[in-house]
Amino acid sequence: MVSYTFKLSDNKPPISQENQSRNASVSAILQVNKKANLILQSIPNLPSTLDN
Repeated sequence: MVSYTFKLSDNKPPISQENQSRNASVSAILQVNKKANLILQSIPNLPSTLDN
């Protein structure tokens, strides 16, 4: 499994419109990734190389 760590500083500048849409894209990708991992885990007899 890949884990992501997000560090939030106390003195954050306001999030620009571009960054907001990029964050939304990243969130969507992570959701798809999570669903894909669940689907892969539900398939029996997968090679162990996918279990990282």
